[in-house]
Parts: sequence; C-alpha cells; structure tokens
Amino acid sequence: MVGGLAVAMVLGLGAIVAILWLRLNAPMLPDLPESVRLPEGSTAEAVTFVRDRLIVVTDQGEVLIYGPDGALQQTVALDQR
Repeated sequence: MVGGLAVAMVLGLGAIVAILWLRLNAPMLPDLPESVRLPEGSTAEAVTFVRDRLIVVTDQGEVLIYGPDGALQQTVALDQR
C-alpha cells in the first residue's frame, strides 16, 4: 500500500515538473506594435496574436485585424444578438 502511494506521488510530481518545463519553454508572445490605435470610443475586450496578425475584439462589436506594422487592415462587424 505504501509503495503504491510513493509511486503515485513520484509520478504526479514528475507530471507537474514536465508540465512546468513545457509551459516555461513555450515561445514568448510577439511584441505589440507601438502604432496600434483603436477607433475612438472603443475598448479592447480580447486580443489575439495570429502568425503575423494582431486581432482585437472591441466592446463595440467589431473585430479589428492589424498587420505586423500596426496598420489596420480589416474591420469585421459582429452580429449583435
């Protein structure tokens, strides 16, 4: 019984160490471009980095897509339900 508990604890500790190692070695997020400007009166609700794009969802129900230089490339209006 004690041997089984010891094995379970060692495996659990090993799993925690492995998860921490994988998470801490993950690549860092790209830097937010200095020139990103939201439309007047909008507040960011979510920000996502996708390859060479920055996607921002605003409280106005818009999805703003910025290029790597911070220039607004596309605006998509979400259906407000």
